[in-house]
Amino acid sequence: MRSDLDPHFTNAVLPARNVHSEYDYNEKQLVPHWPGSVLLDRSDTSPSGQTQVEPCDVARVENERLVLTHVKLGVKAADLSHLFSQGATSVELLNTAPESRAVLRELIEHRNPDFDLAPLERQDFKIEYVVVTKKVPDLRSDALPLFSRISLRRACRALASMKAEVSVYLAGDMYITQKRERPRKNKSDDVSSQED
Repeated sequence: MRSDLDPHFTNAVLPARNVHSEYDYNEKQLVPHWPGSVLLDRSDTSPSGQTQVEPCDVARVENERLVLTHVKLGVKAADLSHLFSQGATSVELLNTAPESRAVLRELIEHRNPDFDLAPLERQDFKIEYVVVTKKVPDLRSDALPLFSRISLRRACRALASMKAEVSVYLAGDMYITQKRERPRKNKSDDVSSQED
């Protein structure tokens, strides 16, 4: 499986996460990292009356292709399987549903009127998966659980059949979760409860 997957993993370095949420990472770290990119996290390009399909978290043009970047914090198998499926689903929808391409065009133009939409018109897509993890990037596909590697291989094959290139980044995770202190019981609370 490594021989199928590892070539998709890139050595390019992305900003290490230092913010709390995935949305903040996309907005405050990835969008500034790629000048001219647009934030599309929490947007929807599904045909009317259908369940939500997010086209990507961040979009940009690179080498005359529309790059749709999908991001996930952590390496939980269920989350990653959803991530990999989301990338393949978004390209399939954009290739087969003109209404979805029109919605994406409008979303991008609203955020950046100067964005080059020619790759969208040509349906020339590249999918990037960004997995934010404390694991070492040199692990490549071995950083992912087995179930997720199988899901990634399935997504890569589906995307190849749609002529979409696939890259995978392992981005560092520098965020330290703040521990919440439990409220201390006040001794006067104990005394009053005993008196009752």
